[in-house]
Amino acid sequence: AYVQMLVQADISQSKVFGSGSLLEKIIPSRSVERHYRILALEGAFLTILINWFRDGMKESCEYMAEFCYRTLRLVKKNV
Repeated sequence: AYVQMLVQADISQSKVFGSGSLLEKIIPSRSVERHYRILALEGAFLTILINWFRDGMKESCEYMAEFCYRTLRLVKKNV
């Protein structure tokens, strides 16, 4: 319910998660190009999360966590 309120309030990511890239704390960028690839990936995950909330969170938290983990592992090799 708390997260749904944040989505409905249209609060920006930086207000919720702080400034800077969350993924760059996990995957440090070594170049400008990699920095922007990581930002694109972070935006994709945020979009997935927001849509999951808006669609009524039909998939379980466990499913979504595993999906994001698998996706991040695949992408991390290519970022």
